[in-house]
Amino acid sequence: MRDRNVSSARIGALARRARELERGQDLGSITSFDELYRWYKQELRRFTDLSIRAINVADRDFPGHSPYPFLSSTMEGCLESGRDATAGGTLYNFSSVNGCGMANAVNSLAAIKKIVFEEKQISLPELAKTLCRNGASMRKRLICVMFC
Repeated sequence: MRDRNVSSARIGALARRARELERGQDLGSITSFDELYRWYKQELRRFTDLSIRAINVADRDFPGHSPYPFLSSTMEGCLESGRDATAGGTLYNFSSVNGCGMANAVNSLAAIKKIVFEEKQISLPELAKTLCRNGASMRKRLICVMFC
């Protein structure tokens, strides 16, 4: 009965940090938006799979640690089965991966496509460094690129 949020907008930043630590990913080696987008989708799948595994572990261990007797008394199936909602007593499974931030991810990818790959105003490694150092002003610039 756990809800794990997977922020689509954060996947790129998390993936970049994880790849740099794990594999020495060089953002300078990404030469096209299509390549960046393939990498983003691959990382989104990877983090979604990781979230699903975490939910499965939590679902397995949760009933012994944090049962919900009152909630279970109101859920269809729990009284009939004699099991808590967290132990699969209900007819419904509330565990889920909540994909949030997709609109932000789409807007960010569109802005990156425009300023990095089409207009070549900044390189992908420079953009990443700038966002890490001075994220607020760069985010404003990306918003202006898209909407000003």
